[in-house]
Amino acid sequence: MLRCQHVNPILKTIKSSDMLFITPQGLMDNLEPEKYALIKVEGDLKRHEIKITLAYNSQYMNSAKFN
Repeated sequence: MLRCQHVNPILKTIKSSDMLFITPQGLMDNLEPEKYALIKVEGDLKRHEIKITLAYNSQYMNSAKFN
């Protein structure tokens, strides 16, 4: 199992192992097809839905970036 905030280390790891990377299909538009293969998941499979949130240091609450 690999957990990373950046795509490049993940791509480097799957290139040299038998790992799978579950990712939005749109990412494949930016990858080299001779290095990476796409396995489409179709059908009536149940998919997990998760709610996401943004957490940040409250000292930046009123900064231009976060407003």
